[in-house]
Amino acid sequence: MRLMQTFTFYDRYLAEFCARHPELEALDYENQMRLLRLDGFAAGQILTPVLPDLGYETFLAVMNYLPAQGRWAMEHGLPAPRSRQEQLALLARQVEEFRPDILYLGDPILTDGRWVRSLTWKPRLVVGWRQAEIPPGTDWQGYDLMLSGDEAYRKAALALGARASEPYRPGFPRFLADLVADVPEQNDVVFTGQITRDHGSRLRCLSDLAKAAATGEPPFGLALFLAAHSPVPEELSRLDQGARWGLDMYRCLKAGRIVLNVHIDLTVPGVNFRIIETAGVGGFLLTETGPELNSLFAPGREVETYTGIGELVEKIRHYLDHPAERKAMARRAQERCLRDHCMEARAAWFNEIMRSHL
Repeated sequence: MRLMQTFTFYDRYLAEFCARHPELEALDYENQMRLLRLDGFAAGQILTPVLPDLGYETFLAVMNYLPAQGRWAMEHGLPAPRSRQEQLALLARQVEEFRPDILYLGDPILTDGRWVRSLTWKPRLVVGWRQAEIPPGTDWQGYDLMLSGDEAYRKAALALGARASEPYRPGFPRFLADLVADVPEQNDVVFTGQITRDHGSRLRCLSDLAKAAATGEPPFGLALFLAAHSPVPEELSRLDQGARWGLDMYRCLKAGRIVLNVHIDLTVPGVNFRIIETAGVGGFLLTETGPELNSLFAPGREVETYTGIGELVEKIRHYLDHPAERKAMARRAQERCLRDHCMEARAAWFNEIMRSHL
């Protein structure tokens, strides 16, 4: 069974990654992709390293990772892509070259139904993943299956033309826990994530928490690592140390005594990936109460929850004052994550879904 998985990563992240790795120019395609994977960006969604154990032959492409895509083009006698349209055209050429049975698309917005229908090679199964904003005009006709950890997105997929939708969540690669194991605690409370127009409740929560951290008795530290798409209030901007991605993001999670989680507005609390990322590195998670959290971790034993700013501040103070209790809970969460939510478990789940739809 041949499976090709594709992504579009944040351009800003890729620019920073490439600046840190001037040796990329001398590496072939496979080694460039290996170096990128080891940096951890979107690692919980990348299944190509673990699916071969289940009988798959795999190929991974990141459409806008230009050094690697340019190298692949050169290796196949093609010009390097310069524009977004040329990137899409090269990705289609990679599909034609690899001829996958399953095409698993991590960016079903850029590679929507129009792009899928333009392919000259027709996979047996075209699969997408989405749990973020779906722009108006999105077309998913041509997708056989759309995966998401959130029911609202699965329903939206069907309305936009996907033939079927199934629940599926990313996992946690064990190697990331090893790479950040020695990072010491440095910050009382940490939050990493985006601020967009779809994060109104997140913005309000962080603003209220920043005020409480500064004025409460005793005060506590709040470290923010925000990928803000618009200006944030002054009480947040003075605490914001800038976006962190890949291994840097996992180091930030590990360095927090408490890791805060606040969901995007459209998602049911309890299902986003930060929950698994935090548990995977051994961090203590404080997240919103949600109906689906129990399917991942045991509230009060493996992770802690809150229902409003008052309870959030109260629990922050409690767990800062009780480090042994906090660390024991984080240890149990990590053990659960590495057992039940690791990439091997996710690969088995993914394989079951694929076999049922082929």
